[in-house]
Amino acid sequence: MSSRAALPLRLWLLLSVFLTAVQLMPTTPAVAAQRSERLRAYEGLGAWVDVYDPRLWQHPVDVVAALRAHGVQTLFLQTSTYRLGAEVFHPRVTATFLEESHRQGMKVVGWYVPDFVDLRRDLRRSLAAVRFRSSSGQGFDSFAMDIESCRVPNPSTRSARLVQLSARVRKAVGRQYPLGAIVISPVATHRVPSGWPGFPYRALSAYYDVFLPMGYYTFRTNGPRAAFQYTRSTLNLLRQDTGKTNLPIHAIGGLAESTDAEEAKAFVDAASKYHAIGASMYDFDTSGPEDWSALAKVRVEPPPRAPAPPPANPPVPTAQQPLFLRLIVIYSPTHVELWSVPFSSVRT
Repeated sequence: MSSRAALPLRLWLLLSVFLTAVQLMPTTPAVAAQRSERLRAYEGLGAWVDVYDPRLWQHPVDVVAALRAHGVQTLFLQTSTYRLGAEVFHPRVTATFLEESHRQGMKVVGWYVPDFVDLRRDLRRSLAAVRFRSSSGQGFDSFAMDIESCRVPNPSTRSARLVQLSARVRKAVGRQYPLGAIVISPVATHRVPSGWPGFPYRALSAYYDVFLPMGYYTFRTNGPRAAFQYTRSTLNLLRQDTGKTNLPIHAIGGLAESTDAEEAKAFVDAASKYHAIGASMYDFDTSGPEDWSALAKVRVEPPPRAPAPPPANPPVPTAQQPLFLRLIVIYSPTHVELWSVPFSSVRT
């Protein structure tokens, strides 16, 4: 007989109760903090730089200094697009952006625009961003897919290819790597469904940790009240369409060049009230003092708690329903019994 089998019955009982308690233990603050750390790059105030801003790419150090002065916590830096021939746009400048941003204590998220025509190219360029390293070993803190191209004319085929590409990227980077989905605002897909009918928000939520809706209220509304309502609807509909009431969202407003001070403030207020973990205005190059004044009030708001699911078969309460104490009794590694003892018979 092994030493385990020779343990006294009382010790076996205590051990079984301990192991059962460990399995039923709820998520600890440390686990929750670890999950939050994975999404740190999407929290708070962000700023966007794309490949169509040549002046910014000529002065990356100055750009990062300006971002830092505005209190920006994350730089969203475009790495490429299906329109370009390069896997990573201006690698040396990209490296400078990374190194200088990290030196200033900022996160950097790389983003790429696929067209879903050539999935092998889109996968290769997505992973080129994920795996990019500067000469000193600096890499992106996360990667986000910019999902908006309609070059594939059939919406069903386009959606299928999008989901397929997303699955391939997730498989390549692993479950722990944080991925963001930059998506069309569901307000737009609901109001004009012909643009991308059946946009697969729910399917994408299986592959991406955080969603970044392009809530460009300036395309469809005017005035602060409308900007607030558009942003509120964007966040609420996105959680509805993904089926995740606690979905982490980084809200993108704008366009900055068409937004006035009151609209920018309304956008920030709505993002905060409806639990966006971060917010930004598209884009950095066109943001004015009125935008930065409003964006300075961006705060990290935790996603709303998911409601507890109802029991599958809820018991029918009765006045005579007895209470039982359930015990696992382990006599040996091969002899285990489950006891149900009426609570009224337990003596202390």
